[in-house]
Amino acid sequence: MLILEINDASLEQKIVEKARKVGKSVQEMLKDIVVEKIQEEVSLETLPFEVPKLDYRQYIKIIDEPLGDEAIDDAPIFKNDIDTVEFAKQLRKQAWKRKS
Repeated sequence: MLILEINDASLEQKIVEKARKVGKSVQEMLKDIVVEKIQEEVSLETLPFEVPKLDYRQYIKIIDEPLGDEAIDDAPIFKNDIDTVEFAKQLRKQAWKRKS
């Protein structure tokens, strides 16, 4: 637990008024203010360790592998010889049968 002492009457009055407007207790309001301020200060510059900045040009790779028929033949989706129009009609009929 931390105790905060405010010696400035006008600052204390502003905090009390703001707490009333928000609908929180003064303690909750002060806690929120302190947490918000601390979170603002935490950034990459103030971290206790160094974050290296990577150069994307070192890790970039251009993918130019040709896509041939062998890529399509391996896909199980294209192996079935289904008439998609007829399949869609069957799905619609089944859906309507369920609703009625």
